[in-house]
Amino acid sequence: MIDTKLLEQLYPKKVNEYNKILQEAPVFVSPVVTQQDAENGFITRYFVKSANDSNFIVEIDIKQFTSLQNNPRFATTKLRWKIVGKKETFQLLSGPIVYGVADVNRQVVSNTDLTFGGLRKYIVDYEQFWVGETIPK
Repeated sequence: MIDTKLLEQLYPKKVNEYNKILQEAPVFVSPVVTQQDAENGFITRYFVKSANDSNFIVEIDIKQFTSLQNNPRFATTKLRWKIVGKKETFQLLSGPIVYGVADVNRQVVSNTDLTFGGLRKYIVDYEQFWVGETIPK
């Protein structure tokens, strides 16, 4: 709980600004995949976590992401999440490897986890939001 009287005493000219920052709290929002997203093959997923508790991670929308980016109580990140393609990685007869949706997303999460710790524990389904091997019409 925030002691607003102490806040007013310490920061009389900025009490409203600080109070707003301290009252902000993220609310879970699941992404909605649109036809445009399917045509692009990717969606952007947004996440926030408490600056002092890496176990508190919430998926949010772009509006909350924008609002919380400058809030010192939180750290934010976003991912480019693959939603179209083969589920599993395979190798072409000619030699090249084609990475599946799950492996691409797993790598994105692992890379992001280096700077936004806890994300690998939060995300466990790397095929989530997959719409198919080809773009649905």
